[in-house]
Amino acid sequence: LDLGALLVLLCLGLLWYPGDTGFDQLAYVGIGLVFAGMLLLLLAPRTWQRVLARLPAQDNPVMQFGHGVFDALAAVRGLSTWLKLCAMSLAAWLLEGLVFFCGERALADSFDPLAPWFALALGSLSTLLPSSPGYVGTFDYFTAMGFSLTGTEAVMASAMAVLVHLL
Repeated sequence: LDLGALLVLLCLGLLWYPGDTGFDQLAYVGIGLVFAGMLLLLLAPRTWQRVLARLPAQDNPVMQFGHGVFDALAAVRGLSTWLKLCAMSLAAWLLEGLVFFCGERALADSFDPLAPWFALALGSLSTLLPSSPGYVGTFDYFTAMGFSLTGTEAVMASAMAVLVHLL
């Protein structure tokens, strides 16, 4: 759910990326693929369990991890439970986004309502990259890039990234 939320935020940011870059088609395709992928994973975990069971090398750690993921997804039953999980994920990302929003409001001369959400998506997705403890460097660089790509001056974007990371 978290990865899906971040990918949707990233694609929405690409939709409003300044300039005529052609990112809008990529963003529409990305949003569609994220939603389709999430539906396939979340609504049919037993089907995926059967698919995994047919693959060779069941003692492989990656396969064991996959079985664990689909076992956990299959344990969640009912639409109401999924809606609650989605609402909790949405609430968590909204609160995280408010940290980015407050960081921008504290330092920026002008306000771009897109910048905090695009920076949130880029910065948070960058934590998937191997880095130092606390994601020092990768998080800061990509968060600053997210602010910069929406029109924030590079020095101010770097300051916002450091402030958000400290918060």
